[in-house]
Amino acid sequence: MTALHPLPALPVKLPSLQVPAVLRRDDVQLAVKAVLALGAMGYLVYLVEPSEIAEAVTGAHYGALAAAAALLLANLLLEASVWRRILTVVVPRARWRTVGGALLCGFALGLFTPARSGDLAGRALYFERGDRWAIAATVLVQRFLDMWAAVS
Repeated sequence: MTALHPLPALPVKLPSLQVPAVLRRDDVQLAVKAVLALGAMGYLVYLVEPSEIAEAVTGAHYGALAAAAALLLANLLLEASVWRRILTVVVPRARWRTVGGALLCGFALGLFTPARSGDLAGRALYFERGDRWAIAATVLVQRFLDMWAAVS
């Protein structure tokens, strides 16, 4: 009986997910973030009447808002800890600050893309070093684990 030989690996070159050097500078990133934040706030003020905003603030139930904020913070911490645990396979010593920033970046990008696909790219691009494809794959693993937990 002859032994089966594995097929030779095909050279597959994935495109690079590199952030341009000019965008890696802190002052450029801060300026882009400020412009985007001010633009979003300006657009919201344009869409919603200021009197409606004031009416909503005065009629709000502050206890429910505080409970919602506490639950949101707990959810973010749980999601960051789960993803950090999965991420240690790719990035062994990922700092909490980096994981949290990548998580929030992914959420923000996911809001503007179909099926939250920006969540993958946003988290992967936040890391300066490491295999960004593997980092994006950890997000998929987390999504599958979330789906499995919801179904079971």
